Amino acid sequence: MTNPDLSAVLQTLSTFSQQNKRPLPSTNTTTTTTTNTTSTSPPKHQLSPSSSSSTSSSHQKPTTNPATITTWPPALRHIMHQTATTHSHFTAHIRRLITTQHALERKWWEEREALVARQAAREERKRELERVLQSVGATTTAATATTATDSSSSTTSDQQTKENAVELAYHDAKVYKAAAELSRTTEAELRRLGVPFFAVDESLVLSATDKDTVVEGKISKEQLAVLKRRMLELLQDLCRD
Repeated sequence: MTNPDLSAVLQTLSTFSQQNKRPLPSTNTTTTTTTNTTSTSPPKHQLSPSSSSSTSSSHQKPTTNPATITTWPPALRHIMHQTATTHSHFTAHIRRLITTQHALERKWWEEREALVARQAAREERKRELERVLQSVGATTTAATATTATDSSSSTTSDQQTKENAVELAYHDAKVYKAAAELSRTTEAELRRLGVPFFAVDESLVLSATDKDTVVEGKISKEQLAVLKRRMLELLQDLCRD
């Protein structure tokens, strides 16, 4: 198990692509009648299409459904929108998930270190007890028994080492099970929040037999796993306290 003090990987963030501006109506066109001039001139108080678009662009909702995102650029745009000013609740949810995961990882690490320390202390106490018994002659009553006593002591030590290994393996298996459950819970929450790659429609994920086939708009399980890890790193960077 590695040290739980995980460092987030900084990702290069791209900004939203600006919408293509539609050309403004020409003001240099002359007309032959007063009626035509009046009908083609926009009201002075009305904003032009491009101006209206740029004014509301920061407040409009993303047009991409996270269930259909299978590549990084639209996923990045979606997350940047979700972590913007009007979506602070999204950031709060992600921070809570990250804090919970780090706290549990630290707890599991500390519990394992404590177990190893207890095992070492037990072995040291047993060795100390054997030294005390030997010093008062309680471990043997004859010099001929010394070799047999040393052999028994070595066997006991080997047995203790095996017991310690079994105890540690049992602890690690318990942690692995808890970590797997945490992973499933976290993925379900990220899916509920609409995080790209976690909320992807299953019909867009290629089966194992088609993983080497290039299908536009679809993604293999291997590619999806890589993008999920990349997304988690981005979220840790964006939502850190």
